[in-house]
Amino acid sequence: MPRHVMYPGVSIALFCGLAACGHVERAPDALTDAPFPTGSFSAPRRILELADPADDDDPTLTDDLLEIYFASTRATGTAGNADIWRSTRLLVTDPWSTPVPVSELNTTTNDENPGIAGDGLTLWFSSNRDGNVDIYVSTRGARDQIWSPPVRVPDLSTAADDLGAEPARSGLRIAVYGDGPRRLFESTRPSADALWSVPVPLTSLNVPDTADNLSGFFVTDLEIWFASTRPGGAGMHDIYRAVRPSIDEPFGEPVPVAGLNGPSRDDDPWLSPDGHTVFFTSSITGNQEIYVAERP
Repeated sequence: MPRHVMYPGVSIALFCGLAACGHVERAPDALTDAPFPTGSFSAPRRILELADPADDDDPTLTDDLLEIYFASTRATGTAGNADIWRSTRLLVTDPWSTPVPVSELNTTTNDENPGIAGDGLTLWFSSNRDGNVDIYVSTRGARDQIWSPPVRVPDLSTAADDLGAEPARSGLRIAVYGDGPRRLFESTRPSADALWSVPVPLTSLNVPDTADNLSGFFVTDLEIWFASTRPGGAGMHDIYRAVRPSIDEPFGEPVPVAGLNGPSRDDDPWLSPDGHTVFFTSSITGNQEIYVAERP
């Protein structure tokens, strides 16, 4: 049964099935991905059907891997700003369709950092349509319907710039990051019909002070993947993962994700529910593009 949380002008329906609202308990280990597959990912593959000479960022997918949203500055968008784009496929073995802008979400300002719920019915994103960069949310009743008019999420928005807003699969935890320098935060809610808590900085990850830490994605409540410019990485940004013993304890030392990082900017990780497939962006070709990698 759907449950609803009300923001001004929008009712967010959250369908709490196994994939959307389940909680996965796991034994953390800083060097393995158990119960996910272990080992390195295959060589990243650029997704040619999604590529464009412009920069593409922030891929986020539905849990069935059949719908992808991302931000892009491609010329067919609005006034050269970042817009939210969408592509679909019928099977995970099919190529992606030609991306199209999601016109009901985009404005002539920057609309970016989409984060979609696993069931595909709720989407959070960042926008400066009202001057400040804040978090917005939109919903739809079914996957074949258009999105509702976006509304600002006051409980996730501050006087500073607020970016990211990638939800955990439980629907009860979300990662955001702030600008100047970029810092990771988490926010939670006790139920799908409750407001989000005040975002709390993930202090153990936001070090050193000179590094950017951004694009967080909670694989589970106890594991987060993110991008960082911390010393010791392979490039401008690298993809890391970190785990914590419980939700009340800090994350351990972040570990680079083997097989994904190079001398380029590697950013925006999104991991499939089974842990086999990761989507991310990289500047391997010069501009930021969407890549995919798998592991057995």
